[in-house]
Amino acid sequence: MEVSDKMVFVRKSVLDGYIGGSSTVVVTGASRGGTSAIAYALERAGLNMGEGLGRNYEDTEFMRLMNNRSCNVPRLLEVIEQRNSVNERWGFKLPRAAFHLQWLDTHLRSPIFVFVYRDPLSVARSILRRDAIWGNEVDGLIQSIQHPLRFFEKMTTSIPKLSAPVVLLSYETAHFGANAFVPEFLGALGFTDEEGRFPEIASELSLPGYKEPA
Repeated sequence: MEVSDKMVFVRKSVLDGYIGGSSTVVVTGASRGGTSAIAYALERAGLNMGEGLGRNYEDTEFMRLMNNRSCNVPRLLEVIEQRNSVNERWGFKLPRAAFHLQWLDTHLRSPIFVFVYRDPLSVARSILRRDAIWGNEVDGLIQSIQHPLRFFEKMTTSIPKLSAPVVLLSYETAHFGANAFVPEFLGALGFTDEEGRFPEIASELSLPGYKEPA
């Protein structure tokens, strides 16, 4: 394990070995937990993050084939094979991937998992402001705080069960310290700033709200 100023790396030597070769980056965390911002940074750096991306940067194909409890394995294998055939490096962002990490670890080509953590109360406030279904009473507050904790528990307890490298990061660190975070994070995943995009990515990452696909 390696602890840097902005992130924690598990199996960093494996991650370093993937630089310059094939890999599949999976961004996961709680919904409303900052995963869209991290996916935005990767997509702007040049990584193919999937098809039909909206402001939440979720690949529509993976959303359709994978839910919190099960996934369409035959079709997923077809999609993975197709993506591998046309991309040396690619990735996708999906919060519900947190519930299928061991399967993905086995079936993706050189997977890299990016675990995004966010202050649970911030997640709860985002949910309560935007989703009327949660209500505005105490029960809704409790459920909305517990919501990200379910994802975080799945992510954290999976770490020793995986063989792939894992990058653990805080959305707050990425958002409030974007100028330092962006080059360290993207550099760790093998991206260079030859086209001068990193400052623009950092500027967008420091702003609130969803980012529009390029």
